[in-house]
Amino acid sequence: MTTIIWFEHMYQPAWNNNAYGTWDPQRMIQECYRPNAKLMKKLGVKINMNITQTMYDFFKENHALDVLEIYKELGAQIEYVGSTAHHILAIDQFARVLPAEIEQQHTFIEHYFGQSPTTFFPPEMAIDNTTETTAKNAGYKGLIVSGGKPNFATYETTGVFENQIKIFPHHNNLSGQFAFPVNGFSSDHDLQRVIDTVEQCTLPVLFAFDHESFGGYHNPNVLAMKKRFFETGKERGWNFVHFSDLLDSKSYGRVTLQPTTWVGSYGKWDKMPERSAVITKALASMTMHNQQYLRKWVLPSCHLHVDYATDLFWNYVRKAQIPALTVNAQD
Repeated sequence: MTTIIWFEHMYQPAWNNNAYGTWDPQRMIQECYRPNAKLMKKLGVKINMNITQTMYDFFKENHALDVLEIYKELGAQIEYVGSTAHHILAIDQFARVLPAEIEQQHTFIEHYFGQSPTTFFPPEMAIDNTTETTAKNAGYKGLIVSGGKPNFATYETTGVFENQIKIFPHHNNLSGQFAFPVNGFSSDHDLQRVIDTVEQCTLPVLFAFDHESFGGYHNPNVLAMKKRFFETGKERGWNFVHFSDLLDSKSYGRVTLQPTTWVGSYGKWDKMPERSAVITKALASMTMHNQQYLRKWVLPSCHLHVDYATDLFWNYVRKAQIPALTVNAQD
C-alpha cells in the first residue's frame, strides 16, 4: 500500500507584515491560507503541520484567526509538530534561547490545538551535531530532516530511520516537483508523473513543503494540483499517516546525521558573515528585558538555505540592532 506522510510548515515571516512586492498579507490570506484550510476540511485526510506562535500573531494582527479556527475544528485530522516559536534555527549557535523557544511553541500547540507534539521540525530543516540531542532532551521522539545530501546517499530517500530518535527524511524530488514546478503543474501528465513515482515506492514517502507553496505568490495551479493529488490518493486507497503513526514502526536503517538544511549544504552559512554578525551581537546583548524582542525580531533572521533577502528584511535587521544594544547598555 502507498503510504504518504504529508507535512506543511506554515510560515509568513514576521518582518513581512506589510505589503511588500508579492508579500502582501491580505493576498496570502485570501489566496493561500484560507483556501488551504477549507480544502483540508473538505478532503478529510490526515496531514501533519507546523503552525507557530508567529503565525498566530500574524493572523491575529491581520484579523484572520478564522483560518486557524478551521484547523482547530478539524481536531485529530491534523497532527501538529513541535518547533521553535519564532522560526529560530535549532542549532548550537542559538542554544541559549532554544529551551524557551521550544517550550513556548509546545505550550502554544497544547493550549490552542489541544495536542502534545511528539515529532520536532527544526526550522529550515537546519541541523547541526546538537539538533537531535536538543529535540530528544525536549521530549520529542521523532525529527524531520532533509532527505537530500549530505544526510543520505541520494535524493530519493523514503522510509523511517533510526538514530537517537526516529528520523523522518523528506523526499526532495517529489516535494520539489510540487513546490517549484518547472511548468506549473498545468497538465494531467505532470500530476501523473508524481503519482507514478509515489506508487513505485514501497516505503513511506514524506512530502514536506512551506505551506505558502500552495497559492498566493507561488503558481496558483499548485493549489489545484494539491487538491487533485489528495483526491487521487483517496480514490486509490493510499494511506495518509501522521508522524506519530510511525514512531513505533520498523526502521529501515540507522543514519549518522550531518549538518545540513532542507535544500542543501549547511556550509552556505559561511557565505553570510553579515547575518552571522547580527546574531552574535544580538545574543551578546540579550537581557531579561529585551529577550522577547530579540527572539521575535532579530534571531529569526538567518536562513541558511538562501543567499539573499529582501530590502525590507535587511532594514528590520539593521533597526533591530540599535534598540537591543541600547537596552543592554542601560542595564
